[in-house]
Amino acid sequence: MTKSDIRVSAPGKVILHGEHAVVYGKTAIAVSLGLRTVLDVKRVNHDVVLSMPDLNKRYCWTVEQLQSLRKLAPFCTKEVAQPASPEVLTVIQQFLEHSGPGTPDNGVISFLYLYLSILPDCPPLSATIASDIPIGAGLGSSAAMSVVFASGLLLYAKRCSIEKMEGSVEENGNLSNMVNGNGNSRLNANENVFNNGNGNILQHGNANGNDIPAQNGELSKKTLGSEIEVSIVEKDLICAWALMSEKIMHGTPSGIDNSVATYGGVVTFCSGSMSPVSDLVGLDILLTNTCVGRNTRQLVSAVKERYTMFPKVLEQIMEAVENLSLAALDTMESCRVKQFSNCTEEFSRLESLVDMNQGLLASLGVSHPSLERVIQITGAHGLHTKLTGAGGGGVAFSLVTPDTDKSKVDQAKKDLEKASFMCYTTSIGGPGVMAWNLS
Repeated sequence: MTKSDIRVSAPGKVILHGEHAVVYGKTAIAVSLGLRTVLDVKRVNHDVVLSMPDLNKRYCWTVEQLQSLRKLAPFCTKEVAQPASPEVLTVIQQFLEHSGPGTPDNGVISFLYLYLSILPDCPPLSATIASDIPIGAGLGSSAAMSVVFASGLLLYAKRCSIEKMEGSVEENGNLSNMVNGNGNSRLNANENVFNNGNGNILQHGNANGNDIPAQNGELSKKTLGSEIEVSIVEKDLICAWALMSEKIMHGTPSGIDNSVATYGGVVTFCSGSMSPVSDLVGLDILLTNTCVGRNTRQLVSAVKERYTMFPKVLEQIMEAVENLSLAALDTMESCRVKQFSNCTEEFSRLESLVDMNQGLLASLGVSHPSLERVIQITGAHGLHTKLTGAGGGGVAFSLVTPDTDKSKVDQAKKDLEKASFMCYTTSIGGPGVMAWNLS
């Protein structure tokens, strides 16, 4: 371990209320999940390694390859997050196509873009990522990955800069003071950036060396040292870079997911404006993945068609969803003020709001037999459940308050799993991006 070695972590997200109505300028509420993605960034003697033990993948490039790659296109060199230009993305894609088999993964493209933009000197390092967040379930897995990529590289760059200037690590400071030099290339003019050389990609194989502190997809917690405070200024920069990563992976993201993963707690979103709310630790949810695929674009289009046919009816439904969202927000704030103690009345209100919102979403045509089955099973145990996200399958959540009988939650989970659903019990409203020293 060196003084620059760090661990960063970011949460997934779930939309509590406001899905679909948000498309029509209404308020949506998203909260952070206790399910998190973790990235370890460590200094090594040579090469740049990206390890994904959960997927049994390891990518390795030489410093010379990446320095040469960076010269082929106008990468961002400023300390302000900028979107990747089509030229830059093409260069990265071609590089990956020549250096390994298969279609380049957007997550790896995103990592390289952030690395080459934030660390233009192309220092050797090892980055290892693992996650508890289900992929493709609408729970913000890609945003959590984007946030740990951005935070890990920014904090690592900050530390390397301080070490270079002062010869020691300092815990305080601001990412905006980070020094980004142009780097000293060790390339021979005749070297080819697309030459495999030592910069190969090992797919479905075991990584060599001891630079991957992971077993069975989990990073060892025994290496954690002291927590590093991430300032609001640093979070703003992390969130901005994470959004650039999300654009690479999704084209035109709303910014909700990366905001929740960065700031944590509760984030409200309305007409393009987002407002982070304070941490809201105190409520849990039972997440149920129906394992039924859904097409978000088709579901949104279907709601639009219904809106066109019955504009007066649908507008009233959308307004009802917004009023419901605002009522839920006020109620959760009341719980927070009371520290989630003696909140029986508030919990009952939150449960009723979940039931009503599911009814409104069903009237929009975005429920699904699998979701109705989840609601039926959980309802038999006194739980209150609604779909989250686009609907049409996907994931549902059941509210679990401090007053909820946990034995009923356990029994509901068993019954859901017997019905071939996948379940996760987790907290909501916790912290966003976090960082620690590795020692």
